[in-house]
Amino acid sequence: MAKDTDLVYETTERVRVRPEKTFVFDGREITATCPKQAVWADLLAAEDEDATDSEVFRAVRTFLLTSLDDDDSQWFRRRLRDRRDSLEYDDIAPLLHDLIEIWAPYMEEQALEVGTEDVAVPADRRRPANPAKRTPAKTPPKRGAARRSPARRAT
Repeated sequence: MAKDTDLVYETTERVRVRPEKTFVFDGREITATCPKQAVWADLLAAEDEDATDSEVFRAVRTFLLTSLDDDDSQWFRRRLRDRRDSLEYDDIAPLLHDLIEIWAPYMEEQALEVGTEDVAVPADRRRPANPAKRTPAKTPPKRGAARRSPARRAT
């Protein structure tokens, strides 16, 4: 039985030219493309003091990896998971900070254009979330969420 509804939505066909930034990381030239609004929204949510460390890392990782093409994304993934590779999150933090600084004006403009101001990263929150420097949440962690002491978060 089909339900009668007057709410029907379709994606608007449009081409958005997202800004790109080329950089060199450990000798590899990489071009990153500004992520979609949903990725920025996840990054903002990860700044919430109640966000778990895994939510923060997931948002930051998603921000970086969705901005790269498949080959470069795989390159970072392999390096971050290879225990013999010295690449760590702290090595990527300056890159994330720079990309956020570069793309934030574009995202703010897009958010104002479509009326989703809360999706844009405010100027005072453009630094990537770093769980090693966060203070513990003032409310109890979510059920099933692992919490580690601040000293252990950096490891």
